[in-house]
Amino acid sequence: MIASTSMAIPTVAVVYGDKSYGILGDMMGQCQFLLQIECMKPQQFVDELKKMVENAWNNREYMVKTLRKQAVIARDQAFSMED
Repeated sequence: MIASTSMAIPTVAVVYGDKSYGILGDMMGQCQFLLQIECMKPQQFVDELKKMVENAWNNREYMVKTLRKQAVIARDQAFSMED
């Protein structure tokens, strides 16, 4: 997930905790592509995953632009912490 988003590859992530929200959600601006599976029934999971993948596919060009922009911002922030 970290590798794909940092290379501007649209990513859908199945998550079970809050850790992914910091990286893919907050840092890379992709909260809408995180599928929280806690307390989810199997068919609900399948249905939500299908919708999310379809949404990512239909918006892939926008996602690539957003991920490229966010990767530069994240990189700049990381380098500014070195000082």
